[in-house]
Amino acid sequence: MNSLKNVVIFGATSAIAEQTARQLVAQGASLYCVGRNKEKLTAMLDDLRVRAGSQQKIEGRVADLTDSSQHAQLIASAEQELGALDGVLIAHGTLPDQQGD
Repeated sequence: MNSLKNVVIFGATSAIAEQTARQLVAQGASLYCVGRNKEKLTAMLDDLRVRAGSQQKIEGRVADLTDSSQHAQLIASAEQELGALDGVLIAHGTLPDQQGD
């Protein structure tokens, strides 16, 4: 049984995050998904809503996660939408200039 009932996913449109989101929804979790690409995020949220039960919430927001000044507001929005947070999945990262080093 999944003890994660309210989860925020940063970098939600990555392939790993999307598959994890599907598994969490199948186990009854509600999700707040944050991604950079509006079209991909919208399609993902629509797909997850079809998979979710009537008691589950599937919400999300487009954001540039490299702007750390937004992070506190994103967490606050997720908590407001879901009521509480049981877990956070961070599927976001940055890559340095590969040629520079």
